[in-house]
Amino acid sequence: MLAIVSVVTVMLGIERLYIHMKLGLGLIELAGIVACSQALILAAQLWFSGGENRRANQALAYYILAQAVYLAMVSWAFSDYRPPVFSLYHLVGIIYLYGPLFYVYAHLLTGQGDRLASYWRHFVVPLMLWATLPIFQDTEILQAHTSYQTLPVAVKKELAMISFPSHLLMLLYTLWTLELLGDHRRRIRDHFSSLDKINLMWLAALAGLMGVMSGVLLFLDAVGMIAGRFFLPGTGISFIVTIATINYIGVMSFRQPAIFHGRAPADVDISAGDIIEDADMEKYQKSGLSEERVDDLWARLQKAMVEEQLFLRQGLKLDDLAKEASTHSNYLSQVINSRAGVNFYDFVNGHRVAFAEALLKDGASRRTIADIAEASGFASLNAFNSHFKKRLGCTPSAYRKQAKV
Repeated sequence: MLAIVSVVTVMLGIERLYIHMKLGLGLIELAGIVACSQALILAAQLWFSGGENRRANQALAYYILAQAVYLAMVSWAFSDYRPPVFSLYHLVGIIYLYGPLFYVYAHLLTGQGDRLASYWRHFVVPLMLWATLPIFQDTEILQAHTSYQTLPVAVKKELAMISFPSHLLMLLYTLWTLELLGDHRRRIRDHFSSLDKINLMWLAALAGLMGVMSGVLLFLDAVGMIAGRFFLPGTGISFIVTIATINYIGVMSFRQPAIFHGRAPADVDISAGDIIEDADMEKYQKSGLSEERVDDLWARLQKAMVEEQLFLRQGLKLDDLAKEASTHSNYLSQVINSRAGVNFYDFVNGHRVAFAEALLKDGASRRTIADIAEASGFASLNAFNSHFKKRLGCTPSAYRKQAKV
């Protein structure tokens, strides 16, 4: 699929370059058209992908389609090839849908929803704002100017009034998304020992970037509406950020296929739909376990970890350990929390670090750091270095040198 998408993208790029040479399109229009083509390909791929994340992918496809419409509008609005009948300027209202669509995608991806239709309330205000655009937009004046710089100040103020709600909505929804992803990361630490492929840090980074850009554009709109000072064209910034967002999502769809397509990589052995099986339960549900029962489960757990060394399994899950101890995962989570004082994630990786520490102390061993990380159950070298330094205060390489001395 990656090869097909790459070939199609290159062909589209060649085609658009030909159009650029023949029709004299500007670089901005050309960049917008190419990015719009990429967005349509990516949206189609997401829409028809199967797996556990089908609903979430459909929400993401809607979000990318909205961005494609915006790019098409901007690319054609100030070009010499505008459609003579229908005014594209009214389509700019689609940016009001960005925030809700992005939040809905994150909500579905983290397993906290199952149907797109159940989120209709999030779109009432954006659609009402979009419906008011013909009242405030003077499309004749807009069509008479070929650049943002030549627009009258009064028209720039109107444009700022139109974009202000979209940036406010985007800022609010990115903040809610970041809160949602923070809760997600805390929950998966109770279920999984390897988080590299499921922690959604790429989505949190994207949400953070979008939140910062929305805040900046919100400030610029406010200054423009109040003081009539316009330092930077907000449309140009949004245009660049939109293109960067589409390409970023496209790259991540190939780097983390388990999340985008529901295919589980071998070292994690999950699908994103299984990230939170007990999302509606409290973090440590009171079970009424007797002290004798807790002692028994702790003894079974110690046997599984110390004698059988189950922590060496990459991608070990709480459910796997609960099966070995012949108990429910909620009970085992409670025992780990009460006896070890940590969550499942830190508990397992603590055993892995101790195992790696013993290997590093072996002066006769010639194993590389990467080999030791893999032998200790870590899914990646970065995860190994992070946990090792967090627990022992130095990197594995530095620890090995100190042990030799």
